[in-house]
Amino acid sequence: MTEEECIVVFATSGVEVRARPGEILLEVAERAGVDIPSLCRGGTCATCKARLLEGTPQIDTLYALTKRHRAQGFILTCSARATPGRIVLEA
Repeated sequence: MTEEECIVVFATSGVEVRARPGEILLEVAERAGVDIPSLCRGGTCATCKARLLEGTPQIDTLYALTKRHRAQGFILTCSARATPGRIVLEA
């Protein structure tokens, strides 16, 4: 893996895919055929939440998540972007 390469792993689905830096994780999932439910795509409904198991994506917003969900490691895939390195989601 190069320094700038982004790898996104969907642990439950067993899918690993390369992503472009800054690519929205929900779009990465859709491109890879991983089903993550979504409605608003704007970070306000929390339908697309997934637990972050590893990595540090760029998080644009977490407003729709409860404190409990944030404490449990959930992120909004519609508002999280791929960053160089490895990101593992429970999806």
